[in-house]
Amino acid sequence: MGIKRILITSLVCFLAVSLFAGYFYHVGTFAAAKGREVACSKVNVHILDSLESSAIERGDVRKMLDTALVGKKIDSIDLSLIERRILSHGEIRTSKVYISPGGALNVAVTQRKPVARFENPTERYYSDEYGYLFPVSKHIEVPVVTGSIPLSRGSDFKGYTSSEEALWINGIISFIQETGKDPYWKKHIQQIDIGSNGDILLYLDCGAEKIIFGDCRNIVSKLKKLRAYYENIAPRHEANTFSTVNLKYKNQIICK
Repeated sequence: MGIKRILITSLVCFLAVSLFAGYFYHVGTFAAAKGREVACSKVNVHILDSLESSAIERGDVRKMLDTALVGKKIDSIDLSLIERRILSHGEIRTSKVYISPGGALNVAVTQRKPVARFENPTERYYSDEYGYLFPVSKHIEVPVVTGSIPLSRGSDFKGYTSSEEALWINGIISFIQETGKDPYWKKHIQQIDIGSNGDILLYLDCGAEKIIFGDCRNIVSKLKKLRAYYENIAPRHEANTFSTVNLKYKNQIICK
């Protein structure tokens, strides 16, 4: 009798499980079919690091989509294609596109943060802190490096450069980051120029002298010498006495 009761109970449980499984299968299939019929209701753009940089705005990202998405069936939208299209713009660092309940298409991006702009009559690029170059599409307040910049990629270039160019770019970025730590240099350095021989040339608002900084080695010690010049040497001489101040040589300040 006990065995018979166990068999009957097991049969009832099996039938119940089968019924529930069939029910959920058909409900899931129906929901999936309905999901494929859902149209894109709206497009949300999320700039995840907007508080850290303003290189791009939501309107800029919307223009990158390059297609009308609202009203299109969700299953006809290629999310990975949209991600790649957005990433093709140099100022975008990461891109993620996904659908949320209700049919909203979400575009979440992070941006590259320019730390320098390189510019001469034929070349114009922004560079992020890692030396990644991308086109200048809008004005962003960063130090501008002009003159004989050793780059010739065309202003539409985006990406990393050769190892030799990268070494130069990283040196300039190190210089900009070091001077950016001190409010004194941030205030007074007005122009960063590259001479035909590769020297960094500086022009400050506290004097008419051309500062020959040289290359990007020994940045800290050279800045200390330049500070000493403005605090100790320049005040002892009349204005415009020197046309150049050379910091290239170790333990020397050569004024002419």
